[in-house]
Amino acid sequence: NKMKKYFPNKPTQVLIAETCIRRLRPVLLTTVTTIFGLIFLASGYSIDVINREIFEGTSTVKWYQVFGIAICSGLGFSTIITLLVTPSFLMVLENMKGIRDKTKTFILSIPKRIGVS
Repeated sequence: NKMKKYFPNKPTQVLIAETCIRRLRPVLLTTVTTIFGLIFLASGYSIDVINREIFEGTSTVKWYQVFGIAICSGLGFSTIITLLVTPSFLMVLENMKGIRDKTKTFILSIPKRIGVS
């Protein structure tokens, strides 16, 4: 809606495409860095940075592995929703708005067509 206010002459498809391109980089950077940060935890490894050791299958890892898997899969799913489904849904709503306007114009023109004032 902000883009429509700033650029009223641009078509909606162009505005949605430009918005998607602007959002692509920050969304992908956030998602990829978080998933790479949690991939070891999700796969069952624990990294001790201070002692420079890697542990596999400890009791702590077993508890947190479920959280790592949930966060990684949730971020992947939400990224797809954000980058693909939301713009598509906006286009569907815009197309429905055009259909609604055409239908309203047609219905209001019916009395003129049949000669009723």
